[in-house]
Amino acid sequence: DHRDLHRVDRRQRQMCIRDREMTGPERSVDTFDFASQFTLLRLETRPNNPYAVNLRVTVIEGELYVDSATGRRWGKFLADDPNVRIRLGKTVYPARAVQILDKDIVERFPQGRHIYRMEPRSL
Repeated sequence: DHRDLHRVDRRQRQMCIRDREMTGPERSVDTFDFASQFTLLRLETRPNNPYAVNLRVTVIEGELYVDSATGRRWGKFLADDPNVRIRLGKTVYPARAVQILDKDIVERFPQGRHIYRMEPRSL
């Protein structure tokens, strides 16, 4: 229901804070299709000076996506270096953010957002 989404969005805004490097066991995967069991993920950008935000998990056809409003600091960091780390639960996964322009995917998100597919990468 839309009230639950509002609560998640408010929580996201409150938790979009800078963080030191994420901790937790690291693991490589071939796919993020299992991510649908989670509501939120922690995305770490800028590997040389980590900056992390909590985001809503969106899985479409087995692919993990995140969306950013224009001007978000972490979105700018992705443009400089698409290598990221994602924490789902207590495990941290290396990934690469690929901006998506495909209309069929973009239309599933609020208008004006920048959409990124998270592609697994090796440790």
